[in-house]
Amino acid sequence: MAMVMCMNQQINPTLLLDQQVIKAKIPLFNKALFKNGIEESSFIGREVMKVSFENDLYGRCYEGNAYAFCENNVTFLFIELWLKGNSSEFLSMWNTLEIKTCDHIEKEYTNIREEASQYLSSIKDLVKGDKVDDNLYAQDIILADNENRLIYSYKISNVRRSDFKEEELSKMREVGKNPLLKT
Repeated sequence: MAMVMCMNQQINPTLLLDQQVIKAKIPLFNKALFKNGIEESSFIGREVMKVSFENDLYGRCYEGNAYAFCENNVTFLFIELWLKGNSSEFLSMWNTLEIKTCDHIEKEYTNIREEASQYLSSIKDLVKGDKVDDNLYAQDIILADNENRLIYSYKISNVRRSDFKEEELSKMREVGKNPLLKT
């Protein structure tokens, strides 16, 4: 089972997502995350792809891990991000992306080291939960705030980077600001 190393502790994303506090606070959790018939038990023992990355975001250096698995033509991603070299300023950011194009993980996250964090936060800020065009939808749900760990979920369906012109991508990068990354 995939494990995440952070702050000298092992965190299991399965257990993290299965916390009762999340269910208690967010009744829509199951509907939002498992709308395609994937049940919680599907996370148990699932092998996932792990990609580590570092990124200089907003003048500060971050590092993290990305996990992904595919089920029923849907790719799920879990992105963990923390401030490099300073555990006292640890930031945990679990983004659950539901992407209905399986090849998206290969296209977008092969180069996750360069712009994963910025790309995710830019899209999140740009779409604001509404339809942008025929290829981009998103929904933002706060899942939990447990021991200073912000856990939230949003879904992006049918997103392909090739669908955007370079000027649109530049605009996303320019305007993208993730409130969870602000100190």
